[in-house]
Amino acid sequence: VRVADMAELRGLGRHEFAWHFAAGIALWSFLEYVLHRFVFHLVIDTTPVWIMIHFLMHGLHHKFPLDRTRLVFPPLPAAVLASIIYGVILLVVPLRSAPAIIAGGTLGYVCYDLMHYYLHH
Repeated sequence: VRVADMAELRGLGRHEFAWHFAAGIALWSFLEYVLHRFVFHLVIDTTPVWIMIHFLMHGLHHKFPLDRTRLVFPPLPAAVLASIIYGVILLVVPLRSAPAIIAGGTLGYVCYDLMHYYLHH
C-alpha cells in the first residue's frame, strides 16, 4: 500500500499530502539540527562517565570520520528514536496527516544518511 493511498483513504488530498510530506522533510531537517547541535555536542558534565558516554555516542564519529561502520545511526537506537518520534507525531497531528509527515521525515532521514555517507567517502 502506498503512503499516498493511505493518506487518501483518511481524507487527505494529493496536494495536502504533498505539503504534509514536505513538512515531514522539514521536520527531519529541524530534528537533525537540534539533535546534532544540542545533544551530540552537549557538555553536561566533565565526569569520566559522561565523557565516555558522549564519546561513544558521537565522539567516535569525529575521531574516526572515515570509519565506514560509524557514519550512520545504529539500527537499534534508530528504531527506538523513530518509535518515539512516530508516537509524538501521532499525538500532536491529526491522524489523517500523520502518514504523509512520517513518510516525509523518513525520506529526509534516508537522504541525510546517504549524503552524510557520500560526503565522508
